[in-house]
Amino acid sequence: LTPSCIWESRTGAQVHYSASRRWEQGPAIYVADALPFHEAGRRTYLLTVMETNMAEGKIKVSLVSGQDRTSTVPEALNLISDQVQIPDKPVLIKPNFVSVNNQLCATPVDAVRSTLSFLKGKGVEKFTVAVGPAIGTADEGFDNYGYRPLADEFNVTWLDLNSDDTVKVPAFDDKLNVQYLNMSRTRSESYVVSVTRTK
Repeated sequence: LTPSCIWESRTGAQVHYSASRRWEQGPAIYVADALPFHEAGRRTYLLTVMETNMAEGKIKVSLVSGQDRTSTVPEALNLISDQVQIPDKPVLIKPNFVSVNNQLCATPVDAVRSTLSFLKGKGVEKFTVAVGPAIGTADEGFDNYGYRPLADEFNVTWLDLNSDDTVKVPAFDDKLNVQYLNMSRTRSESYVVSVTRTK
């Protein structure tokens, strides 16, 4: 596993973005959607997008701020558009639902909608939207957070990662000893686009 880390300081605070993927799984996109903060009295969203190409060991990052996600997500993705090459694999969109009952700990649907539009423009025709909530079920989250209408705009399949078949993947424990963890089989076989709040 190869970790990718970016640190950003804002008003004395540090935000840590991290991702670990196996080299052989190739490129991926990580969209980090920050909670709104106030800047000169304005409600502002900070968005970071990473396009990773582990085969080359390079990471390109775009950082955008604005008034709403419907503008910041496309803008940030367009800044790395020339780096995004979708492989011949299923495309899995991975929002983050820690809980299915609190929007503050879940990816807003408009961030996912903008990401789907970007990828559709890249020629992707089918998507799997997959989550594995810590609290509640994926279906509850899709319903509560307004995800279902996405199926009216895109060819979407819904998946609960907690109930998917699994495969063993190598990782390290806190002593750097090799251990094996269960990963969703669908996720392991897909081009993963992670759309999440920064944390």
